[in-house]
Amino acid sequence: VKFNVAEQLTVTMNGRYDQLKLSYEDSLPGAAAPALDKSFNVSSYRAGLNYELADSMAVYSNISTGFRAPTINQLFAGTISLTGNVAANPNLTPEKATNYEIGLRGKSDVMGGLEWDLAAFQIDRKDFILNVAGQYANPQTGVMDQYDNIGGMRNRGVELAVNSDED
Repeated sequence: VKFNVAEQLTVTMNGRYDQLKLSYEDSLPGAAAPALDKSFNVSSYRAGLNYELADSMAVYSNISTGFRAPTINQLFAGTISLTGNVAANPNLTPEKATNYEIGLRGKSDVMGGLEWDLAAFQIDRKDFILNVAGQYANPQTGVMDQYDNIGGMRNRGVELAVNSDED
């Protein structure tokens, strides 16, 4: 949904709902769990503001949410690394993220039409999935790590994008 609140101010909002179903089948003889499945239901949204400072320049901000579901390997199969095996964890939950962004974008006549965008952002994640060591380590079986939701993580940064349509 996008609508103009004032002549220079635009508000944007959207949302989505994802239903994921993951299935795993192990066809090796004697598999401990030959068939496993897991479902996740996750919603996400985005809300933003765009204020036109001039015909060729605007300031904007938005807040959005997102997620990353665990992979089949992280949930059921595990992986092999150079330092040993990483055990699966069927109790993993999706990572969830909230992104905050503020920026300035514009257009210039330089080089036949240069578009630019400068933004600062912060992404707060919870239930971040990582292979961790500790009580999972068992050198006799080769398992040294296990996937787990470790808690929170924060990313901050600044990005600059420049685009020219000139050939």
